[in-house]
Amino acid sequence: MAICQNCGSEKIEFKREKVGTASVKTYQSGSKSNSGRVGNKKMGFGSSTRTSAGYGTSQSITEYRTVGFCKDCGNTWTVQDDTSNNSGHKNKKTMLLLCAFGGFFGLHRFYNKEIGMGILYIFTVGLFMFGWIRDLIVIAKTPEENF
Repeated sequence: MAICQNCGSEKIEFKREKVGTASVKTYQSGSKSNSGRVGNKKMGFGSSTRTSAGYGTSQSITEYRTVGFCKDCGNTWTVQDDTSNNSGHKNKKTMLLLCAFGGFFGLHRFYNKEIGMGILYIFTVGLFMFGWIRDLIVIAKTPEENF
C-alpha cells in the first residue's frame, strides 16, 4: 500500500505519463551481395563496383514514466522504476558467502545475473580455481556501496 510522503494519506492514484517520443531510422541495403558496402556508402574494402539502392525504416520509441498523485493534498511525485538498474541491488555479504562456499560452481555469478559466466564456472570448476580466488578477493575489497 502506497502512502503519500507529504500528508500520510492512503488515497493514492498512479498514472502513466508520456515523457517523449524519439524517431529512430535504420538503413538496409537493397541486395545481399554488396561486398564492402554499408547502405549506399562504400567502405574501403571489397572489389565490388556494384551499387545497391538502400531503403530506410523508421521506428518510433515512446518513453513513459509513472507518476503518483495524492487525492487529499494534491502532491505529485515520480515513481522510480526498478528496471532502470539492470543489475539490481546486491548484498555484499551474500555475494561473499556465495563466492566462498559456492564459487567453484559459480553461484555468485548466477546471483549477479551473469548466467554465461556461471555456466563456465560450473564446467571449469571456478575457472580452475584461479577465477574463484580472484573473485573472492575482488568481492572482499569492493566497498558495500558499489553493490
